[in-house]
Amino acid sequence: MAVMEIVETAGDISKDLIVEQLLALTNMPLINDDNDEMWEDMIDAYKMVIVINTELNMSKGKTASQASHATLGLYKNIVKRPDLSDDLTTWDETGGRKIVLEAKNSAELIQLRKTSILCKVPYFSVRDAGLTEIPSNSFTALAIFGTDDQLRPVTGKLRLLK
Repeated sequence: MAVMEIVETAGDISKDLIVEQLLALTNMPLINDDNDEMWEDMIDAYKMVIVINTELNMSKGKTASQASHATLGLYKNIVKRPDLSDDLTTWDETGGRKIVLEAKNSAELIQLRKTSILCKVPYFSVRDAGLTEIPSNSFTALAIFGTDDQLRPVTGKLRLLK
């Protein structure tokens, strides 16, 4: 089945999400640059991956809040690092891709954080204050930043959050 046929027959599934996943699975370039000098600098596609702890059964609002904390925390950390300045600029100028995945539990998030450290990719962990619907100090979310190639060993086997 052709890619466009898959996209057109996907029903309620976001076409952007389908394309994102197809590109991630196939390592296909997002564009064909045809030696266009405008795309000469676009070697790596950067993205921010937010991984949510689904074991906590957070409400949609709580999940969105934790994902926002993760995103903003990681962004603030990256801004402070001069060595990531060009990467952040490239990410921002190419749409600031973000993808939200699910982790089964805190142990899986801890393992993802360890793998992030080993792969030398920036990350930010979120632990909740426990003021609303989940226990204090619950590991709710992890945000990770890098290229598709850098993040594949860390998050490549995780599923999209539904």
